[in-house]
Amino acid sequence: MNENDYYRDFCLACTKYAFAIYSDNESDNEMANLCQQTINRINGFYESGKYKMLKTQYNFILEEAVHWPEFLIENHQYYLDNYGINILELDKKRLNRIAKILERAKIKTDNEFRLISEHVDELCQTNGNPELIGKFNTILLDYEERAEAKLRKRKK
Repeated sequence: MNENDYYRDFCLACTKYAFAIYSDNESDNEMANLCQQTINRINGFYESGKYKMLKTQYNFILEEAVHWPEFLIENHQYYLDNYGINILELDKKRLNRIAKILERAKIKTDNEFRLISEHVDELCQTNGNPELIGKFNTILLDYEERAEAKLRKRKK
């Protein structure tokens, strides 16, 4: 199995699925253009060997895909057969990443910051545990303060 083939395949399938969900009809030019740009970007990353950029695109698309249970269920067997990846477990991986960040009580990267920030938004929208939201907000604030300090240091 080539991991990059999976990333490309998954990104393309999700982009096409998103187009079907978010476009009002087939003549929705703006959405069609956005979809085509995304497809071109994905194929460009893959064909030019920019696999890190492809993985970044995958991570971005994955954040949306975990909210599409119909897509995950419909395509589960395909990805299991072709790549050995259980896409129904992708959300579990995300939740495990969140749990690890909470356990160490420290955000290390901008991607982790976005992951936690989005998770806090989800918790707030669903009236989640206020104590847990407070813990997440503390580590978000700590990361912002560290990032700001690094920026000030670079400007000097």
